[in-house]
Formats: sequence, C-alpha cells, structure tokens
Amino acid sequence: MEKAARKYTEEISRKSEARQATIVALKGELGAGKTNFTRGFIKKLGGRGRVTSPTFVIIKKYELCRGPWKRAYHIDAYRLKSGKELAALGFGEIKKNPENVILIEWPEKIKEILPRGIKRVGFRHLGGARREIKFSFI
Repeated sequence: MEKAARKYTEEISRKSEARQATIVALKGELGAGKTNFTRGFIKKLGGRGRVTSPTFVIIKKYELCRGPWKRAYHIDAYRLKSGKELAALGFGEIKKNPENVILIEWPEKIKEILPRGIKRVGFRHLGGARREIKFSFI
C-alpha cells in the first residue's frame, strides 16, 4: 500500500499547479488501506513523525520537506455528520492554501464542502492481504 502511495505521490506532485490546496479523497471500507496509503504518501514527501489515523482528533497536520507542498493534512471524516463540522475546524482556510495537500478519509460524509476537481483514490478488499486501488485524476 505504501509503495502505491509513493508512486501516486510522485505523479500528482508533478501535476501540482493549484491555486488552492490539493485534495485527495480516499474512499473505501474500514481496513481497506486508506491510512497505510496516507502513511506512504506523507513519508514520500518527507513528513516526520508517526502517521496514524486521525479518527478521534479528526485532523492531523504534518510538516513536509520534499515536493511541492509544505504541509499535509490528514482528515478522517468518519465521525462527522456533515461538512459544517469540518468547516468549524478551519477547513475553509486549510483548503485555500496551495502549499497544503489534504488527504481525506470518508469524503462522502463531507461532500457538500468539497470543491470540484479533487483527486480520488478508491480502495477495495479482494480477500486476505490483497487490495484493489483505483486512481482518478479529475
């Protein structure tokens, strides 16, 4: 999973020319690999520290030292009822800054506040340790 994330990170880093934050929506059931993917993504960009799921804190921030972004935000929207709750945590300001990359688990919970044109990664269990990953560069 982390290897796929590193390759994906290289691809979208080359295509980054945003006027706002780059947003990557990570969709898949529990245990499908969203957090492991995020760990590989952040490590590839030189993020330090342990990358864990932000399930209870909602948002985690990582300083980056490689690539086109200065900060990565890892958001877990699983416990949110709507985008209004994330907006109250400053999401509007975070998504305005082109120096940010935002990875969002459970994006369907906050779809009403997500801008058009975000990148999407879908995860699916195939049994055992096998996973299917689908990338979309919309």
